[in-house]
Amino acid sequence: MLIVISAVGAVCLIFVLVLIYLIKQHRYWRNHGIPGPKPTLVLGNMGDLYYHKTSELHLIDNWYQEFKNEPYIGYYNLWKPTLLVMDPQLIKALIEADFDHFTDRPMNCGNSKNDAIMHSIFNMRGTLWKLKRHIFSTLFSPKKLKEYSEVLNHYGSSLLGEIDSYSERCEEIPFEQIAKRHVVRTQSYIMYSLDPSQDLFRKYSRNCPISLSYLNALRPTRHSSSHFLRQLLVCSSFWE
Repeated sequence: MLIVISAVGAVCLIFVLVLIYLIKQHRYWRNHGIPGPKPTLVLGNMGDLYYHKTSELHLIDNWYQEFKNEPYIGYYNLWKPTLLVMDPQLIKALIEADFDHFTDRPMNCGNSKNDAIMHSIFNMRGTLWKLKRHIFSTLFSPKKLKEYSEVLNHYGSSLLGEIDSYSERCEEIPFEQIAKRHVVRTQSYIMYSLDPSQDLFRKYSRNCPISLSYLNALRPTRHSSSHFLRQLLVCSSFWE
């Protein structure tokens, strides 16, 4: 009997400690004077997302409409305080002048080294983001962007002309091959200043590792509020 009472007491103590911890965590933004939606005890502000009542994009949009006059708000990803910055000038300052202090991203990239999308510069974190940002910043100077615009217009016109030629001949349009060839040709010119012949690209684009599948297109949007779900949903083996 004593053992049962001790076990019940231990469970009650753990429950009370967890309750105190959650209450303390959910007072974080209020204690710092930062506005935001009112959280629930366990799920924070992600209850509607977990119950599949809405998507994360709609959830954030609702917060934006509710607090659109605020430069930023604080919400709770379960019990983890998370800051949502909404002011354009402040966002610019965070990703440019003060990026050394704000290098992490909310999305978890998983453990797959072969997942190009989830390991892109948009999803990198910490030290790796600092390194890659320094490299890529030289590629997107105002002068370079102007050159890229001209290149994209040139190859875009070529792409439309190629599609029109198939239409005039009333032939089936091989969109996948044309898209692969266009992407490789454009990237090769921008990254390496190469402009090979169309025949050469037709030869190699057949084996071009560019997937246009529906799941690959959806993969970047599979951001869940839970760390466990993020690990599961963005993992390559899950989709394969």
